[in-house]
Amino acid sequence: MDQTLVEITLDDLLHPESHEPLKVAIVPERTSSCGSDSESITSRILEASGSGKYHIVLAPEYAYITDKGPLSKGMKDDYVELFKGASDKTMIIPGTFVWKRGKQMFNTAYVFNKGETMLRYDKSIDGGDSSIAEQYNLNPVYGKRLGRFQWCDLKIGIEICADGGILEDHNVRDRDLVFLVSCGNSDLDTSMLAVREGGYGIIADGFFRKFYSSKKSAFSQGSL
Repeated sequence: MDQTLVEITLDDLLHPESHEPLKVAIVPERTSSCGSDSESITSRILEASGSGKYHIVLAPEYAYITDKGPLSKGMKDDYVELFKGASDKTMIIPGTFVWKRGKQMFNTAYVFNKGETMLRYDKSIDGGDSSIAEQYNLNPVYGKRLGRFQWCDLKIGIEICADGGILEDHNVRDRDLVFLVSCGNSDLDTSMLAVREGGYGIIADGFFRKFYSSKKSAFSQGSL
C-alpha cells in the first residue's frame, strides 16, 4: 500500500462547528510491536492536520514504539506536546504509544483537539503486551476506564486491538462513532456493537493494513 493517507467522509455525521460531513484521514502505515516508523507516521499526521482538509486524523496501534522497545516517559511526553500543538483545527488520534515509567509499561491512546488532551485511554486487555513487557523486564499496566468521550453532541468511543467489544460488554451501545485502533485485530463489527443505528465505525489496523469505515444500518443488525 503506497497511499500517503486513506481519506474517508462520514456523510451522516457533521462536524460540531462547521456542520460539514466529517472528513477523516487515516495514516496507512504498517506497524509492529517490534518497532514502527514513527518518524514517517508523525510527518504524515502533521501534514494532514496542517492541511485544513480533515476534521480527524488517525493512526494504528503501535505507531510509537521503537526497535529498542518502549518509549521513555519523556519521549512520549514530547510527542504529546507536539500533537497537542498541532490539534488546533483537527482532532488527532496518533495510534498508540508503548511507553515506560520506571518498571511499568503502558499502551496508551490519546485524543487531542484544540490544544488539549480530550482523552487518555490505556489498553485494558492483554493482546501481546505482556510479551513486550517481559522482553524488556517491565510490568504491563492495563487500563480500568472505558475509552469514551463526548465531542460537542457526538458520542465517541475508542478500543485498542484486543479491547475490541469492551464498550458493548459494559452496555455502551449509543456511540455515534467508534474507532478500532489495532495491530492484528480487524474485527470492526465487534467494536461496532457499541455504535447506534446510523453511526459509524472506523478501523486503523497496522498489521493487516486495513483502513476503512463502516456504517451501522438496520440491515447490518439483522432486522430487515
